[in-house]
Amino acid sequence: MMTYSVHPKIYRLQHEIETIERHMRNAQKRMGMNNPAILHNYREMIRTRQELVEMLSLKGSREKDAVLIS
Repeated sequence: MMTYSVHPKIYRLQHEIETIERHMRNAQKRMGMNNPAILHNYREMIRTRQELVEMLSLKGSREKDAVLIS
């Protein structure tokens, strides 16, 4: 069953999202950084990981459905 292997990946991606958000907040506080290009890069990294979480979640739910149907 592949669903077990998907969960650690989702957990890791969520941890990365939280870490990037923390780095973004710290950079804004530390340097007063409001550079739109840098903030955009942080947001893009977060968005990419959120998309991966959604994709893996869908994959996991489809595999569970397939096992239940079998």
